[in-house]
Parts: sequence; C-alpha cells; structure tokens
Amino acid sequence: MTVQGGDARYGDLAPDFGPYPRAVLWRGSRDHWFRVSCNLDRVGILRIAETVHPGTHTVRVPFRVTELPDGISLEQVIETSADGAGRVTAAFEMPASGHPLIMEVGTPTGRWYKRGAVQRRMLHGRTIEIRNATQTICLATRSEPVCISGPSYEPSKDWSPQARRVAFRTADVLIPVADPADESTWIDADRAFPE
Repeated sequence: MTVQGGDARYGDLAPDFGPYPRAVLWRGSRDHWFRVSCNLDRVGILRIAETVHPGTHTVRVPFRVTELPDGISLEQVIETSADGAGRVTAAFEMPASGHPLIMEVGTPTGRWYKRGAVQRRMLHGRTIEIRNATQTICLATRSEPVCISGPSYEPSKDWSPQARRVAFRTADVLIPVADPADESTWIDADRAFPE
C-alpha cells in the first residue's frame, strides 16, 4: 500500500495511542513521518491521508529539557490532535543491546498512567510520582502532570534496571511549565531542547 507515493502501513492501534482504533502510517518527503487515525474504514483513512500536505508549523511543548544525559538523544517530537485537543510528546533514545531504549515525555491522555501503586518522592525540590505498573514518572504541576513513560516493549509490571536509570536521568533534567493546561505558556520546541 502507498500514500502519496511512499510505502504505508495500515492497522489497529493500542488503546494507549488515543481514542481512534485504526491508522495509516507513512514516510513522506525529507524523511518526515505522518499518521492519520480515526473511526473511518481503510478506504476513508487512505482518502484523508492523500490530502495531508506538510507545511511550516512551530511545535510547542509543555516542558524544557536542560541537558541530554550522556548516551541519550532526542529522536523526535510528535504533535497529535484529537477532538480539538493537542498533545505533544518527545521521544528520547538510548541505544542498548537488542532494542534501543525509547522514553516518551509529555502530558498523558486518559487515565492509563494512574494504574497501580504510587510512590511519591522529592527530586531536586519537586514532587514526583512513580508508578512501576505503568512505567511512568510524573512531575506535578498546577494542572496536569508531565510524565516520562516507556519503553513500551518492556513488560508493564516494572522497569528494567537500565530503563529505570534512564527514566530518572530524564526526570532530573526535565522542567515542566507551571501549568501545562495553559498552552500559551508552552515553549517553542527549537528552544526547549539543548543543541
């Protein structure tokens, strides 16, 4: 299957990826990736995908990263929108034997991240909530938390020792905006991450 001349994949999404069950994913020009997900059937989703055209748009994020810990790189910033609500996530990667270790940082959708027992701890004067069952560390803010989650391919009962170290190293350098619900306080992505 192709979309706009590029190889495309169509399939079902896990519930953690949002409210829509099906999606098409394809690589466009200049190595950009695109995904369209909705309640339409395959033909409807492909019809919408053919109308997508890249343009210039400043992506804003509800946090700042002061430095990238050794061995970790920023792989991508993903902006999604559903029912008029936006969400931005940053994916960080640490190459490892086997799978690369990928952690996401963003404001969580739904309540999936609230499953399981919670441990509260102070980290540099900030309250963090750790949930091993959902592999999340959330930093409290005035409204919604900013969370570090992943990697999604590990068993969802607890982090591996390596993933735990990366999650805490990421939390160490993460500074959320005071109120992520107020998008006017978000930071341009080109200024939110170290060069």
